[in-house]
Amino acid sequence: MKEYRFLPTIESCNMYMSSLLSFNRADIALTFYNQIRTSKITINVFTLNMMMNAYVQLGKLENAVQVFDEMQGMGMNPFVSSYNTLITAYINQGLLTTAIKLKLKMEKNGISPNVVSYNTIIHGFCKNGNYMMLLKFSMK
Repeated sequence: MKEYRFLPTIESCNMYMSSLLSFNRADIALTFYNQIRTSKITINVFTLNMMMNAYVQLGKLENAVQVFDEMQGMGMNPFVSSYNTLITAYINQGLLTTAIKLKLKMEKNGISPNVVSYNTIIHGFCKNGNYMMLLKFSMK
């Protein structure tokens, strides 16, 4: 494609990366993302969400958080799915308090948690046997 000076769109790149992630090929998705960054293709929030998912799949939560933080530095506003990716990752690593703090930050930033946000946090409370904390959380 490069020989013909034809570049794919970010939408087609995002579709490819989404497919890679669904086949648990986060390693290839990250390599492809690096190629996108060296091309003239402008990334978007969907692209960065997939990079967060890729890092989470690879067990690199710190890198996912870094992408989340860089997203705002690039002038992009995270979606509810951006927050949910990190909330789920925190819950899966037993970091329930951090997940709740992120939910509060989400609300402070004007993003309303959705059913995925709440179900993930509720699952985290139940998984850890924190039924009393769940009750307090649900009363807020």
